[in-house]
Amino acid sequence: MSGLTTHVLDTAHGRPAAGLTIRLFRDGQEIVRTETNADGRCGEPLLTGDQLETGFYRLEFDVGPYFRARGLDLPEPAFLETVAIDFGVADAAAHYHVPPPRQPVRLLHLPGQLDGPTDPIPAGRRGP
Repeated sequence: MSGLTTHVLDTAHGRPAAGLTIRLFRDGQEIVRTETNADGRCGEPLLTGDQLETGFYRLEFDVGPYFRARGLDLPEPAFLETVAIDFGVADAAAHYHVPPPRQPVRLLHLPGQLDGPTDPIPAGRRGP
């Protein structure tokens, strides 16, 4: 069955990200606004069947309000308020699962500057 789903984990606290607001946009228009459940998932797929069309989408995860609601003292402005993922759907008959990056800050490093056990580029596979 075609559709679009997501699953959000709060790796800072080692649990699903319950109560996180998610927005889905298609062609710049908000088409879904929902909140994650106790399992870090939406109560139902973001899109199903004919709702999923080919085109460009954006998922926005409101991480700033989520962490403030859990008592974290974030600076103002917070380094990350919203994490956005832009993606395309080429096959409207397929199922797409789009989780947010688990460590979005790591995406800001320049090639060759990644290190440590969470390095997404295995040693020996880095370019020049």
